[in-house]
Amino acid sequence: MKRIKKAFLSAGIMALMVLGSQLYMYASSANDVVINLPTTSSAYTYKYVTRSLNYSYVSVHADSVYPTNGGADTYTYFKSKLFTMDTMGSLSNVYSVYETNLGFTKLNLFEGTLGTSQLYIGFNNPYNGYSVSTVVDYNGN
Repeated sequence: MKRIKKAFLSAGIMALMVLGSQLYMYASSANDVVINLPTTSSAYTYKYVTRSLNYSYVSVHADSVYPTNGGADTYTYFKSKLFTMDTMGSLSNVYSVYETNLGFTKLNLFEGTLGTSQLYIGFNNPYNGYSVSTVVDYNGN
């Protein structure tokens, strides 16, 4: 009986070590960026990104969307769109990016704009009048 307890204890400790190392590797590899979204739904916060031109989209993932000043967290998404650097012209449609989506949301570039290597990702607050922040990962691909 004593041997069985030691075996379970050893296995439990080993499992915790493996899980801990996996979580550390995930946390250290994530490129999380905190973005404070404008309170008006017509405004954007912009982040610069470069593309390899190998793909027709830019990837965005919402880790969390939450009230900036605390309070009840009823926020679940933000909106995102791609813009040119020089004229701030549209390079994509507007996409809703949900924190419940486990994968990345693909922001597809318009046909004819696939050669754009430097651009802005616009992050928009759909909750007009409320102060909202988000933690995101994004990749120009």
